[in-house]
Amino acid sequence: VIILFGLGVVIVSSIIVIASYDNPSHPPRPSTTAFNKSNCGIFIGMSIFTFEGIPMVLPIQSAMKEPERFWNVFYKMFAGIVFLFTLFGLLGYIAWGNAVQTVVLLNLHRQSLLSHFVKWGYIAALMLSVPLMFLPGARITELWVFGVLKR
Repeated sequence: VIILFGLGVVIVSSIIVIASYDNPSHPPRPSTTAFNKSNCGIFIGMSIFTFEGIPMVLPIQSAMKEPERFWNVFYKMFAGIVFLFTLFGLLGYIAWGNAVQTVVLLNLHRQSLLSHFVKWGYIAALMLSVPLMFLPGARITELWVFGVLKR
């Protein structure tokens, strides 16, 4: 919920910045580059890093009531996530141009209480998600300790 709220804040902020370009008192639209070869490696690395949670797929599938439906759900969710990341990236780049930060939260107004809330919310969400990363190993260890798995 915290992460979705943060995504909403950044998307709305991007739309507000884009809409304000028609206002004469607003600074001119930032410069953008259609394709920058020197940053292509960063793009590929960030794209791969985006899906770093993929090892959680097998524990999720085994925990499902109907595991045979997993791939249907997976494909739909994967397509949805790719769409949202693309939308998110395009809005951020159109709004802030070449000045967009790698972590787009840094483009939000620094003095805004909402900006601070979103940043601290992301910190809390990341800290609370750490135990999920240990779930597969803990589950295997638990099954081994209680004799369900053989050595």
